[in-house]
Amino acid sequence: MQEKLDALKGREVVIYLRVSTDEQTGTLKEQEKTVREGLKALGYKGKITVFAEQESGGVLNRKELLKAIAEVTK
Repeated sequence: MQEKLDALKGREVVIYLRVSTDEQTGTLKEQEKTVREGLKALGYKGKITVFAEQESGGVLNRKELLKAIAEVTK
């Protein structure tokens, strides 16, 4: 576990969450909670930026995905 925390040290974590259907939209909060809890369990205390959207996996031009990619490549 320490190795995973060391890999995150000094880094900002960017999370991209997506659901496909309107019926799943409520699960975005649960997805985020799960990821945040996992990072907390590792002892991560840095900045977390979240991008989330409801969009079909077949759509490649996803607004929030493109923002997340831009964030990690700047």
